[in-house]
Order: sequence, then C-alpha cells, then structure tokens
Amino acid sequence: MQETYNIEKKNWAAKLMAIVVVVTMVTSTFVLFAPEASARTGTDSYGYTFKDSAESGVDYDWTDIVSSGTKLLGSTSDGAQGPFNIGFDFEFYETSYDKFYNGGDNGYITFGGAVSNAWTPYAIPATQLGSNAIAAGWFDGGFCVSRNSDSGVYYETVGSSPDRQLIIQMEDQVYWSARDGTGYCNSGHPWATNTITWQIVLHEGSNNIAIQYKDATGGSTADNEYLTAGIQGVADGTQHGLQYKYRSTPSCTFTA
Repeated sequence: MQETYNIEKKNWAAKLMAIVVVVTMVTSTFVLFAPEASARTGTDSYGYTFKDSAESGVDYDWTDIVSSGTKLLGSTSDGAQGPFNIGFDFEFYETSYDKFYNGGDNGYITFGGAVSNAWTPYAIPATQLGSNAIAAGWFDGGFCVSRNSDSGVYYETVGSSPDRQLIIQMEDQVYWSARDGTGYCNSGHPWATNTITWQIVLHEGSNNIAIQYKDATGGSTADNEYLTAGIQGVADGTQHGLQYKYRSTPSCTFTA
C-alpha cells in the first residue's frame, strides 16, 4: 500500500520553480499517515503547494544509497552535522544553496545553517527554528546499530548535470529510550528492530524536493514519536511554511 504527496511552487517568478514532495509507504498498515490516505492539497503564504499520492502525476522512485553513499551519521545524536555539498545549486525560498546540514538522527535537513537538538517536531512554520530553511519528514528517533547494521544517515549526489539528485536517506530509525538504564538497544527489546526508512531528495534544475517513505511502521505504544512533514523558509523578510502533516498524538500498532 502506498501513499504519496506532491509539494509544488506556483511559478510566480521565473527563478522560483516547482517543488515536488513524494511520500510513499509500503506497509501492511498505515501508521504514521493513516489519516492522510485520501487526497489532500495545500498552499503556503508564499505559493508552494502540495498534492498527495491519491492524485495522479506523482511517482514513487526509490534509489537506495546505503551501499554507495556516504554515511554521515551512524549513532544516536541530536547534534547537527555539516555542511555537506549538495553537488549543484538548489534554489529554495528565493535563496540559492550549495550545501546542506543534517539535523542529527531526527529526520530533517536545513539550509544556510545548522540546527541541533530539535528532536521534538514542531508545527510548520516553526518560529522555534528562527530563519532556517528546512525540509522535514521529522521523526523523534535514534539508531540501534548493534541490531540494525546499516542504521544511520547517508547522502549521495547521483546522476549527471543538469538532472542530478541529492539523496539523503534515513535508514532504520528506531524509537529511542533508555528504559533499562543502559539503553534498550543493548537489552534485546523489540523496539530496537522496529524501524522506519525514508528519504529526502533534492532535484537539480527543477528545484523539486521529494520525501518518500519506504517503511513507516516503526514505533512503540509508549513512545512520543511526533512527525512533521513539510517545508519552511524565509522570503521577502517573512517566514513561510507548508505542512503536510504534524503528528502530535501518535497511535502505533506495535505492542512491547
């Protein structure tokens, strides 16, 4: 079963091109996006829009980079990493960026500066994040490498100019808790292997963004796994943002 959504920028200016965000879940039950199984659309105050996968024209296109990409984080950390090269110029809310930052194990990237310790997602636009430009599929999680050997955040620029893509892959994120004093990752608890995997993809030229979920069934019945999916940035001195989903009251299917 799949769900996908688009975010597009209305072409109000020639240099502000379309943004597409794709979210797809290949799961037996909807966990993170259950209320969003039907078509939805939305527009922010600057003109970016989204359309989900219940509409036509959105494709799920997963390119796995675990074996080929650079692993930029392989442990649980709320600190940011970067900057890292995008590999091309990417325009976002009237600003061109050639580098990005990763927000630790929390499932978002930023442009123009690093953001650390934002482990609990906010509703977009989030004034708590200041003027930072963000693309998010936020998950309040961690990595349990001893149970999931590929766990971590990877990135790779693929393709050839003028159609390159930067892929940031969040591989095998888990709910994080120090429930037994040493961390459940080392205790054999099932939470350590109940994971999610997803990507943020930036597209050269079109300035499209894709967010797609390969596996979205991670979690526990006792967690605080909030989720924010969307974008935000500053243009014309004003903060703008487009939110597809802010999940503040999760309901998970897994029972410990």
